[in-house]
Amino acid sequence: MSKRKFTLSPYILSFIYPSHCCSLFTYLPYLAINSSALSITAFTIERFIGICHPFWARTICTVKRAKLIICIIWTFSLIYNFPWLFLSGLTVDEQGKYCDFKMGRKDLPYKVLFVGDLVGFYVIPMFLNIVIYAKIAIVLSQCGDKMKQEIKEKNGQSNTLLPAPPLSDMKECHVTGRRNSSKGRNQVVKMLALVVFVFATCWLPYRAMVVHNSFREEKWDSEAYILFSKTMIFINCAINPILYNLMSARFRAAFRSLFHSKATYSQQCRGFDRTTIHSTYTRPVQSDRKVTVSKSNECSRDSTFAPL
Repeated sequence: MSKRKFTLSPYILSFIYPSHCCSLFTYLPYLAINSSALSITAFTIERFIGICHPFWARTICTVKRAKLIICIIWTFSLIYNFPWLFLSGLTVDEQGKYCDFKMGRKDLPYKVLFVGDLVGFYVIPMFLNIVIYAKIAIVLSQCGDKMKQEIKEKNGQSNTLLPAPPLSDMKECHVTGRRNSSKGRNQVVKMLALVVFVFATCWLPYRAMVVHNSFREEKWDSEAYILFSKTMIFINCAINPILYNLMSARFRAAFRSLFHSKATYSQQCRGFDRTTIHSTYTRPVQSDRKVTVSKSNECSRDSTFAPL
């Protein structure tokens, strides 16, 4: 952040308590920005559990736990960003009154604060996002290959062991399940890659300015660039729900539930799950194949219960 003598001074000075408003206008953006970074990281971990460990997701990824995590994120963000209320205020000099930070750029607390904010809310989240999304892509790719191999093996065995009618039904089921799995898997990878790209792109201008102004004598403090960098951050906060809505059927169903009764939404979800599970798990009832089918279910559940 640059020690620029501008920001919202003309508007803040017209308020009843300009000094308090100056601190508040500094505190609230950091609260929104940092809580957004933590929320994205939490969503990333939740998607990792839901896709790579679907059986754990049944007990871990619950509504109650999600509410608890949201409360923890906002409580931590409120406490962590609380010092901003005391680190900024109105400054008076020969140029007049303006809203500014109380620390100098050469002060050690300034460098520690801004570098810590950079590492904690950009570098670490980006590193986690890249690692976790890469792991998700690898797991989905491996499961897709495994499912195709097992489908070929089962079809080969079915040609000699099963009569014609059950065999045709099973082949149709295999083709449907394979197409649904492949489509869902590709959609997951595209959505996750797009989220990472948007997050990194929208945050880069602001973070680059912070690093430059923290360690260089010449400040990078163009008013137009500051406005652009902050606007990019807020765009990132607002665009994620749009991306999820465009690329996630599950998100669209949940969003529609806000305007419909819970009963209607529950029926839709149950119908979706029954249809997906039926197309993936339908097999001839034979005891000698139950173990083999259950092994392949781990991969098929990755795409079936993925948050799409």
